[in-house]
Amino acid sequence: LVDHVSIYTDGWDYPILHSISTALGAGNIMGLSREQMGNALGLAIVPNICLSETRLGDVSNWKGFAGPNGSRNGLFAAFLAKEGITGPPTPFEGKAGFMKQLNCSFELGAFGGGQTAFKVEGTFFKHLPVRYDVQLPVGIALEVRDRVKLADIESICVYLEKRSVVTRAYHPNLWNPISRETADHSGPYLIGAVLVDGGITEKTFTPERYRDPTILSLIQKIRMEEDPQYTATFPRTINSRFEVTLKSGAVITVHKENPKGHPANPMSDQELEAKFLKQVDSVLAKKQSRALLDALWKLEELDDFNKLFSLMQVPAA
Repeated sequence: LVDHVSIYTDGWDYPILHSISTALGAGNIMGLSREQMGNALGLAIVPNICLSETRLGDVSNWKGFAGPNGSRNGLFAAFLAKEGITGPPTPFEGKAGFMKQLNCSFELGAFGGGQTAFKVEGTFFKHLPVRYDVQLPVGIALEVRDRVKLADIESICVYLEKRSVVTRAYHPNLWNPISRETADHSGPYLIGAVLVDGGITEKTFTPERYRDPTILSLIQKIRMEEDPQYTATFPRTINSRFEVTLKSGAVITVHKENPKGHPANPMSDQELEAKFLKQVDSVLAKKQSRALLDALWKLEELDDFNKLFSLMQVPAA
C-alpha cells in the first residue's frame, strides 16, 4: 500500500497505515473469517484517517503517540469485527472512501510468499536515533566535523532529494526549536548538534542542547536544496551532499549514499541486536531483554503469543 499511496501530498498522516496493517495482522492471529476481516478493514480505515498537522510547526507530544495510536485503533477494529460489528463495506473505493480522500487510485500487487519477496525484507532500519531522512546528513556531519573547524564555517548547503528538503521560509521553527519534538524533527538542528557535540545522545533532545547558543548560531548557516538527480534515484538509492563554504572562500564537498540500515547497506544481525538491547535494557532486566530478543528471532515458531507478551512485562519498581 505504501508503494501506491503518497500520504502526505494532501495533508494526511501515515498512522492510518498502522491501523490497516494492525487490523489485518491482529485479525489473522485471531482467526477472523474473510467477512470479519473485511469488516475489520472498514472499521480501521473509515474512522481513523488522520492529519499531518501532527508533524508541522512546533511539534507537540502527540507526534510520538500518533503512530502507536494508529496501531491501537487497528487492534480495536479487529476486536470489534470479532464480536460481530460490521464496518463500512467499501472503505477504499467508496464515494467518500480512502482513494477519494487521498486523490488516488491503485491496484495492489502480489503479497509476499512463494517466489515473491516479503516487503519486510526491504525494511529501512534507522542506525542512528533520528528520523530517516536525516540519517545520511547526520553521518556526513560527523565527517565534516573531523575536517573543519566550526569557527571557519561561513555556510553549509545540504543537498537532498525533494521530499526531504525543508526551508526556513516554510518551516522557521526547525531553525529555532523550542521543544524536544521539534528538535528531533529538525534536520538543521540535528546537523548542528552533531557538528558541535560529535554525536546524537539522549542529551541532544534536552533544552540545554536545543537552546544552546552555539548550536543555534551554527544552524542559521545551514540551508537545504534539492538535487534533481537525487530525487530521480530515491528511494532505491539515497544521496546527500554537503557543500561547506569556509570564511576563506574555500569549499569542501562531502557526498555519501545509502545510510547504514538501507537495504543496499544493511545492518548486520549483531548491529540490530545491539540497537535492540540498548533500548530495552533500560526498562527490562538484561536476562529478560535477551530472552525477549531470542523469542522475537523465532517469532514464526511461537504457538502462543502470550509467551511473548509475558516477556514484555516491565517489573514493578
